[in-house]
Amino acid sequence: PLSAPSDRAMVPRPASTVALVRDDGRGLTTYLLRRNPALEFAPGATVYPGGAVDDDDHHPRWERYCAGLDDRQACAELAVERGGLAYYVAAARECFEEVGIVLSDGPQLDRSVGLAAACRDGRQVNAGALWYLGRWITPIGAPRRYDTRFFIAVAPEGQEPEPDEDELLHGEWYRPADALAQHEDGRLELILPTMVTLQFLQRFKTTDSLLGAVAHRRGQAPALVERDGGLLRHVDSA
Repeated sequence: PLSAPSDRAMVPRPASTVALVRDDGRGLTTYLLRRNPALEFAPGATVYPGGAVDDDDHHPRWERYCAGLDDRQACAELAVERGGLAYYVAAARECFEEVGIVLSDGPQLDRSVGLAAACRDGRQVNAGALWYLGRWITPIGAPRRYDTRFFIAVAPEGQEPEPDEDELLHGEWYRPADALAQHEDGRLELILPTMVTLQFLQRFKTTDSLLGAVAHRRGQAPALVERDGGLLRHVDSA
């Protein structure tokens, strides 16, 4: 979950967010959640699963628990000197904790066991199936600040997301264009990073076409643009 001391001058806390996608027979859909209105950060907003990178996400054991990507490759992908894999671990962990989806092959698990325990029991996080999309930095002056890496992942077959009913009260699969339309008419409250992610996703009819676009950009340095005081590193497949 996204939480940190409220300090307007603080350094943004590293965080990860994952946009789950899947095809429903008519096209690409993406899973969005409504945040508890009582929360300080983005109360009542419709968002993707995600949260802060924990100290444990940097533990060396995650090199063994992750498949398809190691720390060296993750650092190159995110353009950081060290600890790149921790962002991927955080994305997978938050996805499991908040909506019960394990980003690995195999059946759905009880989220209460924790991702590290599931890996000790033989599951592996498919870190290579997390595709880096962009980077958002919360503007100075916000009550909480995050330096967030956004990822895309196809929801594993046979697993259904379900919100934790604590910070996240309701979840639903949306066509990106429908979610944007509901935001326009006031039915959904979207923060800017979520809205821009949906605008990107609506370009694609299927998960295959989406992954083809982001895979083409893997390893390339994305452009850096500024929107409303927040910084976004983004994939542009146009």
